Amino acid sequence: MLPTDRVGLAIVYAIEGKIVYAEGFGYADLENKEPMTSNHMMRIASISKEMTDAAISLLVANGKLSVNDRLFGKGGLLENDYKGTQDPEKNRYLHMVTIEHC
Repeated sequence: MLPTDRVGLAIVYAIEGKIVYAEGFGYADLENKEPMTSNHMMRIASISKEMTDAAISLLVANGKLSVNDRLFGKGGLLENDYKGTQDPEKNRYLHMVTIEHC
């Protein structure tokens, strides 16, 4: 919490859906000195990048994805979600992006 000047932090760790550790640190409301608990709701903030990376790494390790899988364009993992761009030069490069690039 110190490097980012956060006043509160909640951690919940689960294994196979069962909570094995839950703890609050600091304050949920500093002004009113309300202690943080693991039951407080909050944003996951920038940690989502690390969670996405861990999930993709597991999928690659389990053979569900390859680091060479393309993301955009025909046959890409996001083929149906990708709307494209009117710029053919940008489309050309976007169609080359793989999981490894991300």
